[in-house]
Amino acid sequence: MMIKKGKLKCLVSACLAGVKCRYNGKDCKNLQLYRMVRECKALPFCPELLSGLPTPRKPSQVIYRSGKRKVVSLYGENLSNIFQKGAILSYNLAKRFGIDSAYLKRRSPSCGYNSDQRKEKTFGITAAYFFKKGMKIFTR
Repeated sequence: MMIKKGKLKCLVSACLAGVKCRYNGKDCKNLQLYRMVRECKALPFCPELLSGLPTPRKPSQVIYRSGKRKVVSLYGENLSNIFQKGAILSYNLAKRFGIDSAYLKRRSPSCGYNSDQRKEKTFGITAAYFFKKGMKIFTR
């Protein structure tokens, strides 16, 4: 099926649309967002998969070190560049289809809010990039 530019209203984190793409290989399906995708009103996406990360993958989180934000795996591996690549590819996907808003998964190092070691709220990498580019962000 060909999707016309302008018909899609928003991006939706793929895990919210029922795709088993979370770090642990599971989803967190939201029925309302799932229906929007089925009705071709929303486009599912996963920045982590777009960047080349596998499912399942190592758990990771956004942290601050030396005043800079980083994404670090449970084992201390710096994944910041990979997550940034996913954010850029996701934004390009939105622009390709004329989309200016996204429903993003809470507490994801890519899509939502996280609590770092100091218990401060931070944007995920993709959420921060979308915000910087002027996209409307909703979390679930």
